[in-house]
Parts: sequence; C-alpha cells; structure tokens
Amino acid sequence: MKRTTQHHTMVVAAATSACLALTGCIGGLGGTGGGFDCTEQSSAFEETSSQQGLLQESVPTEGPFPMAMVLSTSAVNKMLASVLNQNLPSVSQDVGPITVTLQPELPTIEIAAVRDCPQCILSTLGFAVEVDTGILGVIGGSGAASLSLPVNLAPIDNSKTGLMAMMDQATFLDLSVEVAGLSTGDIAIVEQALEVLASDYVREEFGSVEVVQFDSFQLGDDDLFLAARGPVIFPDEGTLVVGLHSNLLLPQTATIEEQARLPEGSELGVQLHPELLLSTMQRLLGVGIIPREYDANGNVDGRGDHQVTLETMSSSNDSDKLKTSFRVWRTGGGLCGFADISSDMSLRVNGSFVELEADNFEVNGGEGIGELLSDAANTWIAGDFMNSLTENMALTVNYRELSQDSEEDLKPQANEVVLDGRGLSVFLNLAD
Repeated sequence: MKRTTQHHTMVVAAATSACLALTGCIGGLGGTGGGFDCTEQSSAFEETSSQQGLLQESVPTEGPFPMAMVLSTSAVNKMLASVLNQNLPSVSQDVGPITVTLQPELPTIEIAAVRDCPQCILSTLGFAVEVDTGILGVIGGSGAASLSLPVNLAPIDNSKTGLMAMMDQATFLDLSVEVAGLSTGDIAIVEQALEVLASDYVREEFGSVEVVQFDSFQLGDDDLFLAARGPVIFPDEGTLVVGLHSNLLLPQTATIEEQARLPEGSELGVQLHPELLLSTMQRLLGVGIIPREYDANGNVDGRGDHQVTLETMSSSNDSDKLKTSFRVWRTGGGLCGFADISSDMSLRVNGSFVELEADNFEVNGGEGIGELLSDAANTWIAGDFMNSLTENMALTVNYRELSQDSEEDLKPQANEVVLDGRGLSVFLNLAD
C-alpha cells in the first residue's frame, strides 16, 4: 500500500526508534527474519550500489545519443563574431589599369542546404569595394560573396570537443556587386577580381575557426566525460544538432528522439534523457559528491547506519514532472531493511536558470524495518540527501559548459523548460 506525504514529512528513524522502544517488538516481527537481518541487508546494499554509475573505458563515437545540443543560425553567428578578428585589413588587386580594393565585413553564416556538400553551411562575406579606374578616379560600391563552408567537430581531449568552421576549405558559390558608373566590360573585370579576393580572403585570413568548445559536466568528478559528435545539419529547421555521449555505462533505452526544431524566440536547446540524469547522479553518489551515508535523523554521517541508492528517473507525456525513486537502507543498529520511496521533481525557469523542487513523496513499500514506515517516517529525506541531489541535478540540467577563445564568456540564459515522453529540453538564448 502506498503512503503519501507532502514536502518530505517522514522520518525513517521514527519507525526504528518506536519499534526499539516497544517491548517484544523483535519477537512480534518474527525475530531477525523477514528482511530484518543486517548482514543480509548490508550485502544487498553493497551489491546494488556497486552496479550503479559505472563508467565505460571510452566514450561511444556513434549515435543514438543520450544528450544533444541544438544551435540556431543566430547562435552560431553570435559565437562566430566573438572569436573572429574585428579589425579586418583591406586587400587589393591590380587588373590591367584598374585597381580593385576589397574592405571586408565580418563573415556570417546561414544554416541552409549546400548542393553536393551535406556537411556544409552557407557563409557570406559582405564588403565595401573601391575601384580605382585611373582616368575616372575612384568609384565606390558594395557587394557580397557566398561560399560553402564545411563544419565539423574536432576532439580536444577526453572531455572537450570543438565545433570547427573550416573557412580554409570554403568554396566560392556566388557574387553580387553594385558599383555605379562602370562600363559593362569593367564590371566583368571587377567581378572576376572580387571573386578571387573574397575567396582567398576567407580561406587565408580566417583559416580553421573554433566556433565553440563543448566541455563535460563540471560536477567535481574528473573521470566523468562528455564528448560531442556530429554535427548533423537540418537545413529546413535552420539548426545544427550536436550529439553528446558520456562515458557512463547507459542502457540502450537512454536515447533521445532527435528534435531539431527550436521554439520561436530560442537560439539554443539542450536535450537530456532521464537515464543520463539518473546514471550521472548515481555516479556522484558512488564517488561521494552526493553523500551516501546518513544518521538516523537524515544528517550526513560517514559512519551512519542509513544509506541511499537512487533507483529510477523517468518522464512521460502525462506529467510535466520528473518521477524519481530511491531506496533508503538501514544496514546497522540491530534492525535493518529498506524503504522504497518515490517523488516528483518539478522544473521551472527562475531568472536565467532552471531550478528543481522535489515533493509528493510516496512510500511504496519496503522490507524489514522499512515496512514500519508510517506517516511521520521520512522527514530526513527533506534534509541533506534531497538538498544535495537537487543541487547536482540543477548543475547538470543547467548545462553551461560552452567556452571560446574570446575575452567575453558566452552567457546562455534559459527561457523555457519542457518535460515530456521524449525527455527533458531546456531552451536558451545567448545574451548580447
């Protein structure tokens, strides 16, 4: 039978203390059998906890993925502008009696289809142009060159991957020029010169550009990695999707459904499968970043008789909350057992970050002393364990591990969070 309490109102210790205070309690419960044996419960706890949060030797290289980041044209342009040299020199070329000078603007990109290059996006180099005709003097104008731009991901180390714009491999596609007062013949000469100048400028001046780095979660465990793969270009949506794999040993079901479309008004999207969140938190429990052991009142205690294992995290189309279950063990102190508890995690945007709150606790049964939980039996769950769990969940959900070779840090700001049967999606903008 389920017993429900709101906002963490139960204490496992209460049931234990009450039982120990009652004359004949042990005898009335059948001695040390029925799950009360501490050696048995301790062995079961060790077996369960040892199988959670395990790591693989390497990060998988192929999809499907447990996590992804979606980047819009707007986001990539902001990232690109912040790493490119803002002071661009002009270049000139003599063509017979005419000198053509190109003064470039910062190149921009458009995530759109490029014929015969599935890993390319469009790049545009706008420019001012001066044509020194000699006899007619200098005539000014403007124009733009369109080029195909390959993009890929390059590993930096085990935990970092760079999104690269391969401008040194850009290929000329098209040119538009407006220069008034030139003859048709001179216009043709100028266009030929500008095609060469613009193409060479992009390839030689910018070279291979690291647009942004994707780093691992910053959770205090240096052995836990994320690695970006792809990207996959979605021209119709105007987005790049970067898959992210972890070296956590995840079940085959921990795969997100590809979602390339961003809501109107969002520039970035972070998608996470609940199984990745679960395994990450299990890993943090295993290495002690989230404390594992507690005393009878739920306070962190490295030699306490109570331990916690995290069991499940799931989402569905029927709820906007992350269903979470965990097991509270008692492995010492004379009477032992466990209680299975579930809770809902609500997520909402507060300011520029997503915050989490756990409530709606349900005791779903147990074994041994865990079966004695009453409506006043798990207050300590509201203390150190749940605080640490929600804090580390927030660090994971609020993925901000994007860096650049730039004086200014990227400032992603959450504007919407969606939880459904496909998993968790956080949508963001980049602050100007």
